[in-house]
Amino acid sequence: MVGIIISDSFLLCGVWELQLDGSKQLNSLSKIIYNEPISDYLHNESDLNTILAPILRRASEDHNLIGQSVNVVLPDNFVKHSVIELESGMSRDDSWQFLHWSNKIKSIFTRLFSRL
Repeated sequence: MVGIIISDSFLLCGVWELQLDGSKQLNSLSKIIYNEPISDYLHNESDLNTILAPILRRASEDHNLIGQSVNVVLPDNFVKHSVIELESGMSRDDSWQFLHWSNKIKSIFTRLFSRL
């Protein structure tokens, strides 16, 4: 099993092996530090790929990743997420529209109250 943690300033990659007794043994671990923080590039897929591709390639050279299950961990501030309860009469499109509207309202209130 492979675990990859992508942070703003480094990538951490570890490979574990399941033992006969059910425990996991860490076989290899590496930390690759970026030249610059990646948070400024989160909304620019091309630039983000340019930065992360060689780093992921290096991790795959340092560790045997072929045929492995990979778990990736990202900080919460790297992704946008929301949860809403679906009403029985709401279509999927209605749900998405409501989700985007509620996120817009949250953003407006956040900006208003951050100025106080």
